[in-house]
Amino acid sequence: MIIMVGMPASGKTTFVTQYLLPKGYVHINRDTLKTQPKCLKMTKEALHNKKSVVIDNTNPSVEARSHYIQVAKSFSIPCRCFLMSTPMKLAAHLNGYRENKSNYQIKRIPETAYNVYESKFEKPKESEGFTEIRKINFVPVFENDKDKQIFLQFT
Repeated sequence: MIIMVGMPASGKTTFVTQYLLPKGYVHINRDTLKTQPKCLKMTKEALHNKKSVVIDNTNPSVEARSHYIQVAKSFSIPCRCFLMSTPMKLAAHLNGYRENKSNYQIKRIPETAYNVYESKFEKPKESEGFTEIRKINFVPVFENDKDKQIFLQFT
């Protein structure tokens, strides 16, 4: 199991899509499943079916991560943390990029979401039950020149 940790629009889902889904990971995301109980249920089902799982939520606090770590322990599997090292200014830039790239179909995350994340953030530690903590740097990958141009408009 991998638990992603990072502020909104820090590149978590992009990383998951580019690097983990092609390796067969089951994508657990609260944005799509809507509730933590549904996320936990899907996690347990995937692990029961011997699938690798990535939890793609902000997971800022020990408490938020603990539910998934307990599930990993109950299945006797390792649990790694991938911590996005994206600075807040870049995440805010990516927030605008995502909105613009989607032709405003995806709405910008409000600034208050960043403040809430910052207020709840507790740096992940192996003592929580992680077998490894990896810092993930944001590296832009563009599908086409138009996406690159949109990205560069904000710099």
